[in-house]
Amino acid sequence: VQLAMNHVPARIAEVVNTVSKRLMGIGRHPQAAELYEGIDQHREAVDIYMAGNLWDQARSLARSATPQYAKEVEVRYREHLKGAGAAVDLVQGGNVSEGLEAYAQRGEWERALELAKQQGPPMLVKYATLHGAALIGQHEFVRAATLIGKYGASAQPAPLAMYERVARELLASGEPDGGGMGKQPLVGTRSMLHKAVGALRDAGDEPALQRFETLLWASHMAAAKVLAAERGAMDVQRKLAIGLLRHVAAVPADMAFYEAGMACKAAADLNSAFVFLNRYLDITEAVEENEATSAALDNSDFANTPIPHEFPLPDKQFIDGSQIEHVRDYVLELSMNKAVQQALDTADLGHVFREIEQIREGLRGGRSSSGGGGGGGDALYTIMRDTISQIG
Repeated sequence: VQLAMNHVPARIAEVVNTVSKRLMGIGRHPQAAELYEGIDQHREAVDIYMAGNLWDQARSLARSATPQYAKEVEVRYREHLKGAGAAVDLVQGGNVSEGLEAYAQRGEWERALELAKQQGPPMLVKYATLHGAALIGQHEFVRAATLIGKYGASAQPAPLAMYERVARELLASGEPDGGGMGKQPLVGTRSMLHKAVGALRDAGDEPALQRFETLLWASHMAAAKVLAAERGAMDVQRKLAIGLLRHVAAVPADMAFYEAGMACKAAADLNSAFVFLNRYLDITEAVEENEATSAALDNSDFANTPIPHEFPLPDKQFIDGSQIEHVRDYVLELSMNKAVQQALDTADLGHVFREIEQIREGLRGGRSSSGGGGGGGDALYTIMRDTISQIG
């Protein structure tokens, strides 16, 4: 380089370019950059400093010698920090959004959520949703629901679809590990849906609000059914199991009809037990044949009831083959029992659905009476009230 300066100054840039490349090739970026600085080609020097991850030198030279290039250097510096997961450096430099992204990319969700919380509810909901999506990718549905229930929900379509998927998964499984929330049934699912309902109410999205209110109510009913069983309230358990049949678009259809049939069996309502369990067997056969919906099922037993005729079918069985065979044997036994009418009592069915709806409206309006005419209605109201109070 010195020879070129002394004898062929026209070739200085060419010589510097050649020598600097060789220096960079052996990891000597500072010396390569200094060659360009020596001939006042500062932008090239900055590029070499950046290529060697010498960011302090690159930023300092850009600010002092090429201010028009300094902004781009800062952008590339932040991108470097994000790629390296240097979240603390980003945050300390005032680049909070980039810092949050770096935390998320590294899976440091507790730090991300702590920082997001300081930025306000919208940012907190955003990163809670992103964390929830990451958990779903690991099939951690209970943790995802618990997280959203704690930090809040979005009213945007993509997160709503995520919440709906989580709710359906957990309505099918019943939150097997409890999500660290004790023995309260489906508490993570219901907390998540409660937050989603609140977000939709604030957003004024009426169609989505109605859908999520129905999903939340079905979740409350499923949880209340567990509570009724714990309290030995057999008739309440039967009513709730029957009531859930109106929501087979939300809860797994095979599980809903199976549990309704078994609850009726336990309550000695053998007519209803036969119809519901027979329907369950029809569904299991349709699942075996890979049917996606109930379209091919015979609906004559439910013609004059509010139980839906069309609903999605699960892609796998709710119970194993030996248990299905036990149900099949029991239904066959009932079919040969002359005392069993093999038909639903539509008057009783209508009463159950009306009672549940009255309790729903009463709880929604903050009224303390059951609206069910005393007795079993009071027990049903009490259990539903206690269930809903579990999520505040």
